[in-house]
Amino acid sequence: MRRNSTLLIGLLVVGAVACGGSKSKTPESPAGGGETGETGGGAAETPPAPGEPVELAKNLQVLPKDTPLAQVKEIMKNGVAPSLGVECKFCHVENDFAADDNPKKNVARDMMRMVMEVNEKHFKGQWAVLCFTCHQGKEKPEVLK
Repeated sequence: MRRNSTLLIGLLVVGAVACGGSKSKTPESPAGGGETGETGGGAAETPPAPGEPVELAKNLQVLPKDTPLAQVKEIMKNGVAPSLGVECKFCHVENDFAADDNPKKNVARDMMRMVMEVNEKHFKGQWAVLCFTCHQGKEKPEVLK
């Protein structure tokens, strides 16, 4: 599962870049947020100096628990949010991104697990399916008829 989670992190960001990058609707939106407990900021974060402690995200249940906060923010800002065409508050409680009070957050976690399973089962672990594959920048995927 660790391998899949690491690939998911990279592919979410790569998928977002391939489909046009971040499409945040408001510049004051938190920079990603994620499952972090942080509100974030609009500016890119400077990586810590070698040997300096890295702040980890809080309440991670799909991504590896040792994922740095800055990396989760990038995943959410450049992968998840533009793939669904939503802002942080769609899944998260404002000012407490680690909280699980919004039921959409658990739906998102289930969908991330589904994407990982589909790729593992049907594409030999290759990342052929991403959030954007179905959502195409929309909150709800279009139903094929």
